[in-house]
Amino acid sequence: MSETDESKGITPSPFDLAYGQWLSARAALVLCVASDEAADGEIDALQKNLDAAEWKLIQIPTGGLLDIRRRAEFVQWMFNQSATEGDPSDGRDMAGLAALCMDITVYRDGD
Repeated sequence: MSETDESKGITPSPFDLAYGQWLSARAALVLCVASDEAADGEIDALQKNLDAAEWKLIQIPTGGLLDIRRRAEFVQWMFNQSATEGDPSDGRDMAGLAALCMDITVYRDGD
């Protein structure tokens, strides 16, 4: 969530929402895989949900330093996943890195 309190009527940014969706999708998949009762179809659906959340987080613009830091955390996670599970076939790891580089390049504090 953003640095402000939602109860005060402040709405989270689009990046905040995408980041939260990604964390939720990761958690749902991990919990399902850890369950002894997980069905293959359920795991596949949760993996597709995680894939969509990752692409959304790559494509949505950041709005400040906190968003850039969160995108960096996401990119680091993707590269750690690549190291242990192999590179994604759709290139989302490199797309995420490119988005982070663009965020850093164009960020101007106070502009």
